[in-house]
Amino acid sequence: MDQPIRSRTEKNKEEQKKAEEKGAPKKAKQPPEWIKNLKPYRKQIFAFVIVFVLLLGGYTYKVAVYDPNNITNAQQEATYKKLVEYADEWDMLSEAEKMEIIDLESSYDEMLEKQKKKINEYFIEQTTQPFTSQLASMKELKTQQEDETKPEYQELVAYISNWSTKDDADKANIVNYRDRYNALSDALKQKIDQIAIEQSQQSFATLLATQDAANQEAANQAAQAAKEERKANLEAQIESLTSQLNDAQAYNASLLADQAAGEDVQAAIDTNNQTISYLQQQIEAYQNELNTIQ
Repeated sequence: MDQPIRSRTEKNKEEQKKAEEKGAPKKAKQPPEWIKNLKPYRKQIFAFVIVFVLLLGGYTYKVAVYDPNNITNAQQEATYKKLVEYADEWDMLSEAEKMEIIDLESSYDEMLEKQKKKINEYFIEQTTQPFTSQLASMKELKTQQEDETKPEYQELVAYISNWSTKDDADKANIVNYRDRYNALSDALKQKIDQIAIEQSQQSFATLLATQDAANQEAANQAAQAAKEERKANLEAQIESLTSQLNDAQAYNASLLADQAAGEDVQAAIDTNNQTISYLQQQIEAYQNELNTIQ
């Protein structure tokens, strides 16, 4: 069925209406209701966002950039400054004052590696040695001073201090102080040696070696004397036994002659033969011993 044809007037009205609708300004879109409710808190929200960004930035710096090995604390800075002062004044300090750096060892250990490196370099500039070497020297000096109070060291000092007035027998007793001397630290040995040099122009170690040599020579002489004495004794024994052997052999010849003449002397011959055998054995034993000590 055919659609009714609209009149031109109706078409004109529709076109005019569309034109009006198209040209009219659109109504602004309204935000959601929950956003409208947050409007009074805009400043607080903005502050929160700023704080969050700062925290996030700090965390990122700590994870990606921050290195605790490059950050010093107050204690480390104070230790560094104190050690610089010691280096500056080193040549003017007494031994007791220098030994105070021992108390800073643990604080030094807690310093950053870059601080330790700078301190050691600065100590070399000011004292010719790094801090670690000066610390070791002061610790050794402290130990030495503590050891000087020990009875063993004091006894050595007392013994060697009057060396020039001692008699030979008392000087020979130096060997009895060997273990005490050997037990000393190198520094204390040097002190004992210095006292000995002042007394005898020789170190304690040299005096000890000299006495060892003298004792060895005396022992060698005593051994040689004993050897000569034993040798003389053996020779005398051999000579005596040889004389007895000659007599026994002469007696044996006499007995054999008597036996040939018809006398019954066999018992005497047997006994004399035993004597001859015994004398020969003794002479041989003494001669062998004598040969070993020639």
